[in-house]
Amino acid sequence: VVLLMTASMVWIQVEAARERTGREERVARAEADLKEFTRRVFSTVVPGFLLLKDGHRDEIRKRVQVETFTEGETIYREGDPANSFYIVKEGQVTISSTQENRIERTIHTGESFGAGGLEIEPRRRVATAVVTSKELLCLRLIRPDWLRTWVSITDDVAMDIFKDFDSAGEGQIQREQLEMALLTRWNAGAADGSLEQLAHHTVDTLMQVFDDDGDGKISALEFKRNIRTIPA
Repeated sequence: VVLLMTASMVWIQVEAARERTGREERVARAEADLKEFTRRVFSTVVPGFLLLKDGHRDEIRKRVQVETFTEGETIYREGDPANSFYIVKEGQVTISSTQENRIERTIHTGESFGAGGLEIEPRRRVATAVVTSKELLCLRLIRPDWLRTWVSITDDVAMDIFKDFDSAGEGQIQREQLEMALLTRWNAGAADGSLEQLAHHTVDTLMQVFDDDGDGKISALEFKRNIRTIPA
């Protein structure tokens, strides 16, 4: 009996150690490919991220945290202050609300949630996020770290960024120029149809933010006026 109990305890300890090791290995893998993951995914879900220079983007990447949760854990509740943005690396999250216009959707690998945590004006969560997979591995960026980068963008820096996209030196950015610039930043050729579609969708979002007069172009004044207002 003693031997059986001892063997059981050893087995439990081995399994617990194996589980811890497995989780540590998954976290290590996530940290190892963090730069590539943020380049591909973070860029597409947060269009403003693409406008930043390499130094700014690297600074934000350094501040992104890798976090793990287990099934049933609540990441945030409806009514909580919105102070973080998340991208799912592995796992699944269900978003639900008790409001009249009730929402319920599932967030999968490569998708994001909690974008309200990046808004300029402080907000509160309009829904609850609960882990519905056995484990969840995600990237988290807290609001102060995101906004700190945008606040540091002076008019001179904004114009420097603008010139990167205004390759023709015309004092305005055509949407075609913006699409090609995004494809270049993703290190993909124009032949990649899936990325072309992503770039097109991202440019649609950016044009809504920057093209105040709706002429299909972004002037230097429009760029400087809007770059610090709606980062996400």
